Amino acid sequence: PKWDVPDVVVLGVAVVGVFIDREQNPNIPILPDEIRGAIEECVDLGAISIHMHVRDDEGRPSASLENFHKVIDPLRTKYGDRIVVDGGCMTGTSFPEAVGPVTDGLFEMSIVNPSTGLLGDNLRAMSPDTMRAQAEYFRDCGVKPLIDVHDTGSIENAKRYLIDAGLIDPPLVWHLLPGLPGTMYFPHPRAMTEGLLFLVNRIREIDSESVIMVSDPGRSTIFLSTLAMLLGLHVRVGMEDTLWKFPHKDERIESSREVVEATKEIAHHLGRRPATAEEFRKFVGIEKPWSQTPAAKGSERTIRA
Repeated sequence: PKWDVPDVVVLGVAVVGVFIDREQNPNIPILPDEIRGAIEECVDLGAISIHMHVRDDEGRPSASLENFHKVIDPLRTKYGDRIVVDGGCMTGTSFPEAVGPVTDGLFEMSIVNPSTGLLGDNLRAMSPDTMRAQAEYFRDCGVKPLIDVHDTGSIENAKRYLIDAGLIDPPLVWHLLPGLPGTMYFPHPRAMTEGLLFLVNRIREIDSESVIMVSDPGRSTIFLSTLAMLLGLHVRVGMEDTLWKFPHKDERIESSREVVEATKEIAHHLGRRPATAEEFRKFVGIEKPWSQTPAAKGSERTIRA
């Protein structure tokens, strides 16, 4: 009998993140025009899930709403509902500043990060109160939570603080980023395979209908994306959390475009085609396209005290 593998794969891209700087990779986009141009190259190839970060003029991670608008507003003008934009709300000196892109209606999905621990050379600490507050605020704004997973602790925390508490409505959407320094240890392909399968199996035990997207961080790069597509999962690629084209070589990625192009080609040879934004919204339970939301029509939201 035929295998149960989805025909479509959501092809996501993240052209810049919060860790890699130009000293590590001189090709990383920093300024809003650079970030927007890099995203457009990928959308034109079929990437419809756009993960957003912005930097300040010095290249540091930023919560600047002005810079978010400089990137996203022209993208919406050009592509409209043909893209789904998400991002994280972990940068800023206050809760209102951090969730600003959600308040302004820039994101259709936003990350909830139930992980605490070393990430690279940094300590990330997300308290249960912060996780719950973000999930509740996103729900009130009509924004779909995207659960970030770095290891099994992230899954257990999400279940305990968010899912069992009824703060996230199904279908559950998970974003897996194993393989970053300080997370799951992926020193070789066998460890990568065992690790990804372990995470996916634990998530399926919580909710068998979960939507799962896998990123390509650290050294695993396109090997992990290929494995994810073999397993019928969705993928996000790009320059956000990796320097490398391949796990076993030291060639640096020159652009997110080249990774999107390679991933699309692999998907084609696996018999899977890139999903449309409309299909992606249906998978994750977003009922209306962005153009029909109050944010697109110019209304303002007020953050609760």
